[in-house]
Amino acid sequence: MAVGLDFGTTNSVLALRRPDGSVKSFSYEIEAERFEVFRSLLLVEAGTGREPEISAGPWALKNHLAAGGDGRLIQSIKSYLASPNFTETRLYGKSFRLEELIALIVRRMRAAAEAEVGPLGERLVCGRPVQFVGDAEQNDFAEARLRAALALAGFTDVRFAYEPMGAAYHYCRRLGAPETLLIADFGGGTSDFSLLRVAKEDGRVRAEPLGVGGIGIAGDALDAEILRQVICPALGEGTLYREFDKELPVPVWLYRHLERWHLLSMLNTPKTLRLIDELVAKSEAPRRLAALRHVVAANLGFSLNRAVSAAKATLSREEDAELSFQAGAVTITKRLTRSAFETWIRPELAAIGSALDRLVADSNLTPGGIDRVFMTGGTSLVPAVRQLFADRFGLEKLAFGDELLSVAKGLALIAAEDDAS
Repeated sequence: MAVGLDFGTTNSVLALRRPDGSVKSFSYEIEAERFEVFRSLLLVEAGTGREPEISAGPWALKNHLAAGGDGRLIQSIKSYLASPNFTETRLYGKSFRLEELIALIVRRMRAAAEAEVGPLGERLVCGRPVQFVGDAEQNDFAEARLRAALALAGFTDVRFAYEPMGAAYHYCRRLGAPETLLIADFGGGTSDFSLLRVAKEDGRVRAEPLGVGGIGIAGDALDAEILRQVICPALGEGTLYREFDKELPVPVWLYRHLERWHLLSMLNTPKTLRLIDELVAKSEAPRRLAALRHVVAANLGFSLNRAVSAAKATLSREEDAELSFQAGAVTITKRLTRSAFETWIRPELAAIGSALDRLVADSNLTPGGIDRVFMTGGTSLVPAVRQLFADRFGLEKLAFGDELLSVAKGLALIAAEDDAS
């Protein structure tokens, strides 16, 4: 089996290259609803016995919504791979190593695929970012942890390929003449770039790497700007509370956790809830702080993230969008404009642009020497991101397609070439 896995911060995709040369990405059907990607999340709930109950991907999402937010919803696990400080977490009385959490997700993807096509075997080509989120010096450490997680899921013979390389192989199915190609792959946590000289010989892709680059800024960081500008003020950021005869700002660290919704559950502790209760009693804006408490206590991070992501997606198609979030007594409604959003994300765009410029310069190329730019990943749909590339390389050079599936499909093609070799 020629199997490719794109294990992502937000979404994951498992793909298979068939003997006839076609590539299949696996989808998942639950209660007549089909999911084209596997959300990289786990739901851990208190079980009826001694072990907690665990569901993954779209099953976790369904169970979480059906349970009204009960349980611990865990996402963005990939973002912790490069952090030596995150070794394990304790959930409902049971300890889980980071590698075990990742294996639970991959194992569930594998089981669904094998129910459809039979055993996948032990071999796998797995994507990895050019730069894992976190310390750049921990890339090897992060890759080793990912390898160990995949082994726990039954893939003991793993080759890693840069995620943009997977996108390059997918793109090259349409390739005619040789090209100098820039791949821009945008995930939830990282933006990865690869420069390659690509050609096809006897139907097989030949790719000569010219340079790689990346930065730990992508879709999640853009979502965080909407949270910072709209949601956090509605939940009390920037307001004051009175302590004796002094007016003090509400602690900002509460809202930094809120901006990364997968960290919100870390606030749901008796100590933090007591602190928020004290702030409510002393605040100049008690309703906003009470709303914050409800969001934290009810573990509404995922629902909040869905509202923000939906508004961002609308802004990729329209000039304005309504952000609407309602949960119990908490109601947040705000009309957003694309121009305001693009102002908020200027620092992120500048950082992405700088990483891109460094790659081109370090590869001894100029923008004019690049024939084609293939952009993939959900953030490639954001108009300001596309404009950043159009300004450098020209709109006519930009190519798109299969934004969420291209990396995994290309990794399966790489796996097929490995098998042929």
